[in-house]
Amino acid sequence: MIRVVHNAVDEVFDCRDCENLAEVLQRSDRSGEAEAHLYTHIRIDGLDLPEDSFSRLDEISIAGVERIEVESRPSIEIAISSLRHSAEYIVPVRRAVDRVVGLFRRGRSDEANDLLADLSDSLGILVAAVTGTANVIPETAERLLTPIQELVEWLDAVINGQGNGDWVYVADLLEYEIDPRLEDWGRAMTQVLGELA
Repeated sequence: MIRVVHNAVDEVFDCRDCENLAEVLQRSDRSGEAEAHLYTHIRIDGLDLPEDSFSRLDEISIAGVERIEVESRPSIEIAISSLRHSAEYIVPVRRAVDRVVGLFRRGRSDEANDLLADLSDSLGILVAAVTGTANVIPETAERLLTPIQELVEWLDAVINGQGNGDWVYVADLLEYEIDPRLEDWGRAMTQVLGELA
């Protein structure tokens, strides 16, 4: 018998036929098949399980385990939260674009390129978050992912401009192609959030 506390619901399960942690958690899951969820915290006999092992629950033995504490959230709830944060994050990303443009226009290309590298990292985070949302809520995919494809095309042109040392061209691309697309993308995120509310 294993005591499982899943989202504050405390139950005891006969898990003699369970071979691993994944099977125990499946047995204790009361949300049913209709609602996918993600584990946010797992503790086994008082020890926190590292998050990087959440994808390998079928490899974790339950031999000798007496108590498992689990917290989970519905996948759609996490996706909506991620999209909300992404929509908010567009604002500082657009401010960074404006700073990069200003630096390039003032001839401070070294600083601009450093900030542009950070900006690229920020865009990568946004792309990953929004792609994750689109995977969980497929009906949003076209509106959320199409702007990414457009941004990638223009970012390739920015990279080419950087390679040629054409800082005016890079600034123009950022100001007149990238920034308006970021604005549209943020608007699309906000519209999708309104529809999901």
